[in-house]
Amino acid sequence: MFTVLFMRKIYLFLLFILTVFVLKSQTSDIIPSTFAVANASVADNKYYSAFQNPASGATLNGTQVGIQYENKYIINALAKKSIYFSTSTSLINIGIAATYSGYELHNELLTGISISKNFSNIFQLGVQYNYYSVYLAEANKRFASFLPQIGIIVSVSPAVKIGFSTFNPGQQKIQLKYSNKQIPTIFSLGTNWNVSENLDFLFQTDKNISGNYRVAGGFEYEVKEFLSLKIGAYQAEYLIPTVGIGLKLKTFDFYLNTELHPILGLTTFAAIKYTISKD
Repeated sequence: MFTVLFMRKIYLFLLFILTVFVLKSQTSDIIPSTFAVANASVADNKYYSAFQNPASGATLNGTQVGIQYENKYIINALAKKSIYFSTSTSLINIGIAATYSGYELHNELLTGISISKNFSNIFQLGVQYNYYSVYLAEANKRFASFLPQIGIIVSVSPAVKIGFSTFNPGQQKIQLKYSNKQIPTIFSLGTNWNVSENLDFLFQTDKNISGNYRVAGGFEYEVKEFLSLKIGAYQAEYLIPTVGIGLKLKTFDFYLNTELHPILGLTTFAAIKYTISKD
C-alpha cells in the first residue's frame, strides 16, 4: 500500500514538473491546436478555429460539427479532447466549442460561444465569450471565470489575408482556494498567402503577456481535391517541426497532424469534421 501511494506521489510530481515545462514551451496550455499547419490559423478562414480566432467562422456556409483529440507527448493527463459546432444564418454565423484536459484530481474545461459576420468578403469580424474552469480535488471544487475573445481577418488582396486575435485581453484571473491563477492573455497576428491555386503559405506570431513569443509558419498543398499535405515548424524556445495530412470525403473531413519536440517527444492531433448541411 505504501509503495502504491509513494509511486502515485512521484507520478503526480513528475506530471507537475512536465506540465510547467510544457507551459513554458507553448503559447498556452489551455487553448487547443487546430487543423492548420504549425497551428498558424489566425488568418485561416477555411476552418472554424474557435479559440484561435472567432472570426474564422464568418465565411463558413451551412452547419458543421467536429471532434478532435490532441495527445501531447503521449501523456494522457495532458491530452485535449475538443468538440465544436458552427452554423450560418442570414445575419450572422454562430459557433460553439469546448475543450477538456486533465485527470480526476485536476482538470480544466474551456467553453465558448461566438458570433461572427462576413462583411462583403473584405473583412470578417468575430466576438467570443469564453468560460474557463479548473477543478481541484484538494478543494473538491471547480473554480471558474468568464473572459472575452475578439478576432478579425482582413483581405488585403485576393491572395493575401491578415488575421488578428486577442484571447483574454482583460487579463482575467481565477480565484483559487489559496491563490490566484492567471489565465493567459495572448495576442496573435498572422497572414495567409495563397501562393498558387493549390498552395497556401501560413505565418503567425503569438505573444503571451506573461511568456515568450511563438513564431510559426508552413505550407499547405492540395495534391488532389480530396487530399492535402502540410509541412511547417514553429519556434517556442525550441524549433519544432510539424507535418500533417487532410482527407475530404463528401460530408466527412479527416485531419492528422504531428509534431516532434526535441526533448519532450511526439504530439499527435486527429480530427473529424462532419458537414450536416450546406447553404
